[in-house]
Amino acid sequence: MLRASKRVTIDTNVLQAHNGFILAPIIDLQGLVLRADYPVPEPIKCFLTTKNVNVGRVRVNYKDTKLPEDPDCYEYYVRIYGTFSISKREVTDFITNNAALMETQLRHIDDMPAAIKMQSCIEEQYKLCEEDATYADLAHNLVWEVPVSGMFTNETNINTKKMSSSQPIMGKDSVDINTVELVSKGNVLVVKEKEINAGLMAPLFGLKKTNINFAKKAQFEDTLISGENISIKYTGDENENGDLTLGMNTNIDWLNNPYHDFFRMFPVKSNIERYELKKEQDETGKKHATIVKVKPRPS
Repeated sequence: MLRASKRVTIDTNVLQAHNGFILAPIIDLQGLVLRADYPVPEPIKCFLTTKNVNVGRVRVNYKDTKLPEDPDCYEYYVRIYGTFSISKREVTDFITNNAALMETQLRHIDDMPAAIKMQSCIEEQYKLCEEDATYADLAHNLVWEVPVSGMFTNETNINTKKMSSSQPIMGKDSVDINTVELVSKGNVLVVKEKEINAGLMAPLFGLKKTNINFAKKAQFEDTLISGENISIKYTGDENENGDLTLGMNTNIDWLNNPYHDFFRMFPVKSNIERYELKKEQDETGKKHATIVKVKPRPS
């Protein structure tokens, strides 16, 4: 899952999506620019539909109450999701045949502001990653303690040949990754060596920018990449595959999924929630934990 408060740029030979999900005011899909300040043009929508890409402009309401509509409570994004494969060559051919439309799509594109409300939600979710967490299914008396782990710095720079991670990679300013192969996977919760239908996507946040360059392949399975600007670029030989894979297991209730209420794609909901605890110790030295409140899921 990719979400950016300003722009997502994907520049790869092939984008493979298996329940992939991208949300941003601007999406640059292998050179095809989509923008949320007006509806997606019909020729672009038709082209992407032939590739099984679900695309559209969506309005998100950030107001918690049911008061009359206030335009300041809404932000518009372009959303892409589904299971599909689309190559840069196919996109380039479409751009060549629709030059005038592409010129319109690019007009004053750099003047579009970042989505303030989405960025605020991303920053709140970043803060949650910096805290120890307790998840529980109270009906079945199951508890998971998730301590803080992973990489947390202001600027995260990773240069490596191969990279495989399921832990958070976080940069308050930026995350820069240069690698040949990259694989990121989420974690399914386990009880007595048995997986259950809930888990945590692997977070990868560069609050201002996330730049990922790979020379062979990049595979993001059950991974949440967030920030103001996200760029994923293939830097290898044109004759190589240069595949970027975005995949999500929709049979798992991903507890840190900010779009868990998008039911067409995420139908599974477990009884597991995140709780705030009050931890105490009695006069005998025995430790107790009392639930203070349920922490709402990320938005």
